[in-house]
Amino acid sequence: MKFIFRDRKLTYAIQKFIESQPENPDETEWALIQNANGFPLDESSQAKFIRKYTLNGMSESDIFKIRVDEFEKNGDLKGLMEASRRRGTNLSTLIKNYSLTMKPQ
Repeated sequence: MKFIFRDRKLTYAIQKFIESQPENPDETEWALIQNANGFPLDESSQAKFIRKYTLNGMSESDIFKIRVDEFEKNGDLKGLMEASRRRGTNLSTLIKNYSLTMKPQ
């Protein structure tokens, strides 16, 4: 799956990040969040790091649940399907795990 970022500031930041990485022709992926020793944080450490900077310590999952709830309240099936596609999560799985109001039958 490929997404094109159109925001110039984000594109600029990504380009500068890539340029700042040590040159290694075999490496094409870099960790955005690293520990003091330069090693990537594991998933639970990443979640804790991100929660420090979000409103009320919300997780990425909490924020996604809010988005799903808005799609549901507005009857926006197209938005819900697009969120499912972009997240790489089956629509029924999304409703089962992220819906605050709908549950599959």
